[in-house]
Amino acid sequence: MAIAVEVTSTDALEADVIAVPLLDPATPLRGVAAQLNERLGGTLARAVSAGEASGEVERVAVLHVDGDLGASRLVASGVGPTEALTPTLSARQPVRQPAR
Repeated sequence: MAIAVEVTSTDALEADVIAVPLLDPATPLRGVAAQLNERLGGTLARAVSAGEASGEVERVAVLHVDGDLGASRLVASGVGPTEALTPTLSARQPVRQPAR
């Protein structure tokens, strides 16, 4: 399996899976998570409200988004509170794996 990481705008996404970091607390959604949630009509916010996605460190949720973002799945990964972030974890753009 080949994995490529690329920084791009949310409008130019085309991938098998899109990963987005969630801060703790995850509400309100911020940054790229908020942008992607808007494009999904609130799907990510509903997953957070239902407890399916969280900003807690190492919490991961896979949402099947039926290609609404140029990908069939969105992986929301908790990265903890803003104060605990390192430069490596503070990415502000989604990560993508190129479509096969």
